[in-house]
Amino acid sequence: MYLSKEISEGFLHRGSATKEKLETTLRLIRETGIKSLKNLTTENINTIITGLKEKVENGTLSTSAANSYISSINNIVRYSGNDELHLIKADDHGLSRNISEKDGINKENTREAAQAYKDWLNQKYEQTKDLRYEALKHTVSIQSVNLRLRKPANQTAE
Repeated sequence: MYLSKEISEGFLHRGSATKEKLETTLRLIRETGIKSLKNLTTENINTIITGLKEKVENGTLSTSAANSYISSINNIVRYSGNDELHLIKADDHGLSRNISEKDGINKENTREAAQAYKDWLNQKYEQTKDLRYEALKHTVSIQSVNLRLRKPANQTAE
């Protein structure tokens, strides 16, 4: 399909895996009755998301695959240039990657848990003077800063 190739290679500068996912996503869009991206609406996108969520709930699609489709939808929205369409956050539709597919437990780390871990690492360093604890504490701090820096970029997409 020419459009998926144009989006993946020309717009996103990505390869064949992205193209294939875009082809499938464009097929899902066509199934909602849309023949041109200029006619794509939020309602069409919500219909697709609802279908993805149902497939995840009945076990025919993994959360990871649903997130991949949502990423493709967002790429199509960016490509379309339609200012009335907004990028989608999987979390808003209960499709967070932080939810374990096996047990349904949210594995996302809270700031409080991260701080408690850093406090424990600091305490262990003070007790043992083992630099591995200090290094790990700094690594955790750097990771949390990196996550906070990435989060606002995702939130502006709303």
